[in-house]
This record gives sequence, C-alpha cells and structure tokens, in this order.
Amino acid sequence: MPVKITLSWLELMQAAQIGVARRISSMKHRRNCNVHAYKSDWATDIDGAAAELAVAKHTRSWWPVDTNDFKAPDVAHYHIRSTKTVNGHLIVRNNDPASGEYVLVITNAPEFTIIGSISGEVAKQECWRNTTNSFGVESWWIPQSALQDWSSNETESV
Repeated sequence: MPVKITLSWLELMQAAQIGVARRISSMKHRRNCNVHAYKSDWATDIDGAAAELAVAKHTRSWWPVDTNDFKAPDVAHYHIRSTKTVNGHLIVRNNDPASGEYVLVITNAPEFTIIGSISGEVAKQECWRNTTNSFGVESWWIPQSALQDWSSNETESV
C-alpha cells in the first residue's frame, strides 16, 4: 500500500525555494535542461524537491538541500523520483548509480504518495528497458507493481 504524506504550507514553500535555487544554479552553470521531462525544468525541480522533503519527513531523515550534487542520494541512501502521473513508472537512467535505492513519489501538492522503492542494482533489468521513449534517453521504466511496498516500512508516517 502506498504511504501518503501531507506537507504543510511552510514545508511546501521551503521545497519550492530549494527547487528554484536548483533551477537557477543549473542555468548559471549551463547544465543540460531536462530533455527527458514532459514538464518545465522549473516544475521538475520544484516537484522533485517537494518529493524529497516528503520522503525525509516520512523517514524522519535529514534532507540535505544541496543544489549541485546530482548523482548523490537525495535523502539518506534514497534517490527520489517523482511524477504527477498516478500510474507513472519509476524511471532510472543509464548514468544513474547502481548504489542505493530508488523511490517513486506521486506528487499532487500538498499531498505526496510514496509508492515504493527498488535497488539500483535490480532496477536495470532488460524487461524494463525503454528504448522507444520519446525523449531519446536510454532508461528503465519500472512499473509500480515491481516496487517494494513502503506501507510495511518500520517508519511511521508523520
């Protein structure tokens, strides 16, 4: 069962500010835009930051709000992935590290739903490899049914 987390308005504002800071930092350093994303870079960064905060809140973990560490875990040892699509997949890309665990969060601010997780080592199975996506980026699209359920996670929702 998915885990539902509600961010307070103040928490949501904090996440939005971090997302904006990340976007501006990327622009300043001329980093690639999110060519794989179906939404704007601003929305990607803000939704992503809010999803990270939701996982940090659920796990009672420190949320390191770094703006320049793209392949490091986002919260504890978790790499957070978010989507607004209710039936969306957890997407892992070719250059994503095999270490750590990838977590899928459905965003609908201020409500966030932690769907589940999968280890980076297990995520890149041939059966989930997606070479036909419209973004032209090699990736693995892991269905929600393949993710480890977080409802039995020892940490309770806050």
